[in-house]
Amino acid sequence: MFENFKSDIIYYNTNADFELEFNLCGCYRKMRLLHDKCSDKKTLLLSLSRAVSRSRIIIITAPLFSDERIINTVAAAIGSSVEIIDNAAYNINSDIEIEVIKDSVPLVTSDGIFGGCIIESGPQTLILLTDNKNVRKTIMNDLIHPYVEEFAGVQKEANDEEQAPEQPQEPEEPEEIITETEEESEDELYETEDQELIIDTEPEENEDGYGTPEVIDLYTEPQTENPTELEEDDTDDYDTDFGYGADYFTEEEDEEETSPLSIWLLIISVILLLAIAVLCFCIFYVPTKAGIEPAAYLKDVFDTMFK
Repeated sequence: MFENFKSDIIYYNTNADFELEFNLCGCYRKMRLLHDKCSDKKTLLLSLSRAVSRSRIIIITAPLFSDERIINTVAAAIGSSVEIIDNAAYNINSDIEIEVIKDSVPLVTSDGIFGGCIIESGPQTLILLTDNKNVRKTIMNDLIHPYVEEFAGVQKEANDEEQAPEQPQEPEEPEEIITETEEESEDELYETEDQELIIDTEPEENEDGYGTPEVIDLYTEPQTENPTELEEDDTDDYDTDFGYGADYFTEEEDEEETSPLSIWLLIISVILLLAIAVLCFCIFYVPTKAGIEPAAYLKDVFDTMFK
């Protein structure tokens, strides 16, 4: 199987997009998504270098038409240059000269709006997307999601072919013609049947490496050590409030009966504490690391879920 399929999203002077990340993870269930946020070109280059060293698909969202010329910066970082594309060839409804990374493919919506470009280099893919959320969402749904699904499928097939062991061909043995009497043939047949029986009855090993356990009847009623003790009727143990056997109920037995309840309460308390810790982590730590206020992050999550 194709494991550890990682993707990186770098937000340059752009708010983190939870909807983009959520939908991208839905393209391939084994993909691990990482993200980073930066506000200057030096941090952008550091984030890009880290993403190249660990991920197969790298997405950069940034203002593509600003004076910072992010496309030129990224092109220089990967050792390439930029080129001006023919807007009519890609059905772009704009008279502005658009620069993209050399040998990359422009990403254009069905309405003719330019939203970025994509370039492949060996096993890795670099995608530049606009900071316009609506245009970016359209490009992701129409172009990037099908590409990621096809990319993951191709990589999985290639990985399966590499891991498939070569099966050695057994040399063909020449046939031998042996003449034997009927009695010898019958004896050999019985010996063969006995050998097959022994092989078939060998216990199969389970996942832990042990043999198949012996079957135990769980419905057998346990027998008491001294059954006569339970049948004896002692009139001296009669109590006017509780009846016979009142003296047998001691404080130790009460503690033993309540001990399982205490254990379950302890387990439930631990689970509740862990759930609270995870909730606090998701509400406060994750949005703080992404540079978003917790209230805005929760609003974005609920807007995405109930849209």
